[in-house]
Amino acid sequence: MTPGIRPLVAGNWKMNGTSASLNELRMIGNGFMSGLDAETEALVCVPATLLSHAAEILSRTPVRAGGEDCHPKESGAYTGRISAEML
Repeated sequence: MTPGIRPLVAGNWKMNGTSASLNELRMIGNGFMSGLDAETEALVCVPATLLSHAAEILSRTPVRAGGEDCHPKESGAYTGRISAEML
């Protein structure tokens, strides 16, 4: 492993799940890290519509929430897109 770089395990929900399924995140957050060493970071990427709630749920676990994807432009007429700044 490269010195100073921590391993990252990340998962992507894609278009699966709704706000009702976010309770699963608590179980994932509390149980997932048992198979990993203390140097490994974990991240679950969810759709932008769920990001705020997912981050709140995961804040009490070692797993972090992230956005699935974003458009490279900060703003513009990009229907159905979201910028990194908006996330």
